[in-house]
This record gives sequence, C-alpha cells and structure tokens, in this order.
Amino acid sequence: MISESIARREFFTILGISAATAQNLFAQHTVDFAAYQPRAFTPSEYELLDALAETLLPADETGPGAHDAHVAYYIDVVLTHAPPPRRLSWKSSLALVQSLVNQRFHQPFTNCSVAQRQEFLAELASHELNPQTALDRFFIEFKRTVVDGFYASDLIRREHLGYKGNIAASEFPGCPHPNFEHP
Repeated sequence: MISESIARREFFTILGISAATAQNLFAQHTVDFAAYQPRAFTPSEYELLDALAETLLPADETGPGAHDAHVAYYIDVVLTHAPPPRRLSWKSSLALVQSLVNQRFHQPFTNCSVAQRQEFLAELASHELNPQTALDRFFIEFKRTVVDGFYASDLIRREHLGYKGNIAASEFPGCPHPNFEHP
C-alpha cells in the first residue's frame, strides 16, 4: 500500500524517474579508447603499461592481444579506484621497469624490439614461483591483472568466447563437450 504521505501522482513520478534511471544504468557503456586520457597513470606510464600488457598477451593468428582488448584501460580504471598506496606501488614499479629497461637496452621499453621486450618479461617471470623482490611481486600482480582485464574485455567475451549477453534460455542442455557424458 502506498504511504498516505505520497500522493498517487507523486508515486508514479518517482516510479517513472526510477525506471529511467535504471535504463541509463544498464545502457551500453562505450568508451572512445583513442581519446581516452588515463586517470591513474601519466600518458607515458599508460603507454608503457599497454606495451607491457601486449608483450605478455600479444595479438596473433588466433586473435587479438591485450592492446586490442584495452587491458591498459581496464588497469587504469581499476587503479583509479584503488587505495592510493596500491596505485603508488604500481607507478613506482613501472618506473623501476622503465629504468631497468633503459639500463639494459639503452632505450624505453616502447622502443624496444619484440625480442627485447619478450626477453625482459621472461626474466621478470623467472622469479614468479619464488618472488624475492617488490618487482617480482609486482610482476605476479601485473600478470594476474592483465589476464583479468583481457577476459573482462567485451571484445574477448563476445567475439572470441561467444558470450551472447544476458539472455534467457528456455532449457539448459548441459555441457555439450564430447568428453563429458551425462549420467
């Protein structure tokens, strides 16, 4: 029953506003990635992050890589809303990565060849099972976050994993994989 203090007309006005607001909340969210300005990182940090992510998950004949999946955008959004110490940790780790790359290859990571980029990431990954330094721990978190961002990408979910969206299914056929037998 509607409260005595809310007139019928006011109730339907509130209901209409609520429905319009809900429609806006669930509207397709689009981002102009070409014009996007990072919020958690400087443009050069964002460019480094994108190059590192693409080196970890490169595009190949089977599909797009981290760059096409906009993983750097995902990480920037996540870290924009992260506690300041976590954001600062990522920024200092990226600065350390850039410094090490400059020492080793005498150029920024973004100017390195694919082979140099892969060599550097392979060295970071070599300590993954037994992390000793802050950089080792950063690499583990970086790798996990890149994979999360990759699979959170609309491009990957829809075009490569076959996600159709929130649709109602009239029946659930179970697992269609040939190696799975229904009881």
